[in-house]
Amino acid sequence: DKDRHFTTITVTKLFHSFTEAEMKKTIKKLGTIYSHFLGEKILSITINNNNVAYSEPEMAKDENGSELIEIISSSFIFEGKKYEYSGWIGILNKGNVEDAGLNLLQNNRVIVMNYRPKDLFGLGNDFRYQRIVGEINFLADNWVVRINKDGLAWKSTGLEELFTEQLKSNAKVKHILKLAKEKRVKDNPKFKLTTDSNSYMADDGTIIRR
Repeated sequence: DKDRHFTTITVTKLFHSFTEAEMKKTIKKLGTIYSHFLGEKILSITINNNNVAYSEPEMAKDENGSELIEIISSSFIFEGKKYEYSGWIGILNKGNVEDAGLNLLQNNRVIVMNYRPKDLFGLGNDFRYQRIVGEINFLADNWVVRINKDGLAWKSTGLEELFTEQLKSNAKVKHILKLAKEKRVKDNPKFKLTTDSNSYMADDGTIIRR
């Protein structure tokens, strides 16, 4: 019966047993990778009687209660081929290094988790690194995935650099990065909006432009 088929994978003789924390991390990771299929009920995964599920990230909201998210869609030409992508980018309500970053998908399956190019996300102590989140779905067949499905075959031709430059120059991505910068300042009580409403000033005189 096509509605009753399934696959059972049994792993034995482990080098060490999974701790509870490791099991939770594995279940969460699988939930993210297969979020589309789990959400559409095309797929169900159970590990040691634990159901794998996907939890939507809790997003930051503006003063009107709207989530700080931008939908993006674009394409570019590289070496004579057209590369298309679509998705969204937003700001997490609370900083979480494990959840932040972009998930890169092909055919609705996450190929790369927590993708954080330095030009967009900065370093580990940067607000963007901890709070910017999103999904990018690679469309069409020109995007090549590694044979073991654990990453994109960027090669060394400049494709990745051009892709990140495209994101960086995208007006909607710029808007989210700007909001993230402002939110970092607004969340810090030592910064106050100046009278011209174009910048924030700290107690020590430091000014951050909006």
